[in-house]
Amino acid sequence: ASDAFRTIQKAAGCMQPGDDIMIHQGTYAPFTIRASFQASAGNPTVIEGDPAVSRDAVVIDGAGVPDAVRSEGGTGSSSATKYLTFRHFRVKAGTNTGMNFLNIHQNITVSDVAFTDFGGMANLQNVGDNPDRAIGFDYGDAVTIENVRMTGAPGKTPAIAIKLYTNNSVVRGVYAENFQGNFILSSSKQNNTYENNTIVNFDCNYDDGCIQAYNSTNVIVRGNVFDNTVSVNDYNGVIGVRRLSTGERATSVQVVGNTLIGRVNRAGRARAVVVHKGNIVDSVIVKNNIFMLHGGTNADAGAVTILDGCPAAIDVS
Repeated sequence: ASDAFRTIQKAAGCMQPGDDIMIHQGTYAPFTIRASFQASAGNPTVIEGDPAVSRDAVVIDGAGVPDAVRSEGGTGSSSATKYLTFRHFRVKAGTNTGMNFLNIHQNITVSDVAFTDFGGMANLQNVGDNPDRAIGFDYGDAVTIENVRMTGAPGKTPAIAIKLYTNNSVVRGVYAENFQGNFILSSSKQNNTYENNTIVNFDCNYDDGCIQAYNSTNVIVRGNVFDNTVSVNDYNGVIGVRRLSTGERATSVQVVGNTLIGRVNRAGRARAVVVHKGNIVDSVIVKNNIFMLHGGTNADAGAVTILDGCPAAIDVS
């Protein structure tokens, strides 16, 4: 249209609750959502690629900048950025993230987005819990990440896929391939579900493996497929449940109906599910999972490993 904005940044700077920003086919510069942007449940805001073209035909190019898409969020729950949906476009990742949600966000959806071009990422170190990542949420509530594709470099991108420091959130239907870090990094959160994702060719050498439940309550890890995926750190597993401090507990964690396929040439230990610091971990269910190529030359390798004591209640079958 003749009155269309030439940049996404211009549209984002003008947008109001209830707006639907349609991005036409083409390649666009990175953009930032202003701090404390608040839509509502009855009047949400959507930023989406044109549904008449393929997802890959609408590109946000983050080459050479830290973040391809950045949202400033709010500093408290009353000022949190709320009710935003991003869908149907491709993100060429920046040097730090593809999409970076800073501070506090609530009711955010990222759907039908592809992440590619991770060549600028090189940081797996714990720098304020901010390793390089495809998507990162600092804090918040009710985040949904679904039907997303993340394709790292064939030699494996030194980054994690998703940092999710939020409660009441769902990650489903994600396909992620060729990363050296976690699939999901999360800590001290509750009521999160990670289901029906496909994680391929991960080395998982950042903290507790590919999916971690640090001090977390009511976490469900269900129906995921881990293929050619292992923890590089012999102490950890592909899925890790543990507590970080004596003042917190990891309670009610379910690991159900997953398929975990390791790697033929993995030397030493190759653990699939690990429950750490078990004396203060409660109600852990590990059921109906399929394990292949987990085990090795050490006696404590294998499908399910319990370390440092027994949980108050554990069901492994």
